[in-house]
Amino acid sequence: MTRAPRKHHYVTAGYVKRFADPDSGMVETHHYKKGAHQQGARGFGYRKDFWGGRELATILEQAFNRCETPALDLLRGLDNSRRTDTLTGDERALISEFMALHVVRLPGFRRLIASATADAVREFLSQNPRTGRRERQEAARVFGSADSHADAMVGRVGVLTGVLASMHWSLVEFEHAWLITGDQPVVFLPRKSGAITPEGFIPPEGIFGTSEARFTLDPYTALLMTWHDDCDPSTTHAGTFEQACSLNMAVRSRAAEEWVCLPGTHPPFVKPPFLQHQIHAIAADVIPGYPTSGSVRRDRAELWVKDGSYEKVHWVAADSAARTPKSVVRGLR
Repeated sequence: MTRAPRKHHYVTAGYVKRFADPDSGMVETHHYKKGAHQQGARGFGYRKDFWGGRELATILEQAFNRCETPALDLLRGLDNSRRTDTLTGDERALISEFMALHVVRLPGFRRLIASATADAVREFLSQNPRTGRRERQEAARVFGSADSHADAMVGRVGVLTGVLASMHWSLVEFEHAWLITGDQPVVFLPRKSGAITPEGFIPPEGIFGTSEARFTLDPYTALLMTWHDDCDPSTTHAGTFEQACSLNMAVRSRAAEEWVCLPGTHPPFVKPPFLQHQIHAIAADVIPGYPTSGSVRRDRAELWVKDGSYEKVHWVAADSAARTPKSVVRGLR
């Protein structure tokens, strides 16, 4: 039996390679403690034994790889077509699942699960005040085990996949290699003003309290996701310097430890003459009239999540003929 690697990537190395120099294969990493340096893509976004023991790590890595390889192939296809409106339902779901994995696999999600676990243990003990010391220790062990974390992580993938696939997608393309990505690359912006921090990767109001979500595809392109009630556009949006600053500031603010860029580039973060860092929603620039007071797309997606049936991925897609949202259901695997 092949020994499972102890280096567990929570950011896919194949995704990080999209920010690498094509000749050297190196990315420029900016670590908050170690500073800036160049390294291979596999040196970014990992921790040793992050998934737990060898058997569990092997199961999780195999499950992740079933999505990662075909999703990266689809992203390479987007590099050529520059269109999301031509994606099939399965293709859209696969890219969404790839993004969802880059939310649930992260250290920030583990901290969220740890907090929820502590709450669950306290609730269990409050409801069972006569529980003995050994039983209390066993409850804490079970709730806080690697298996429990893995179950929570995998259990959220279908929900997040459905939500991300339900959103309206726009490609924002830049003339220069301005964009970065980080060790927590999917960024959600709240509808109301609020801080973007490594811990707050989901807004306080929940995922449906977002105005937009961003996922940087490469140094030139970002995928912008909103609750706009229309089909995806057939053309890309020409990104501005100010929008690149907003995208980069949000990614850097979300990063737990490090972010990367294409070597030799100078990613922008602040547009003169502003002295303060600026993170603003760019959806209104990309989609005229957005946001509106309500969203049928968001309401239908939220109803599905409240229904709690996650055996299938369900999302709301725009009908190109009727221009109205409709429901689509497919199996996750």
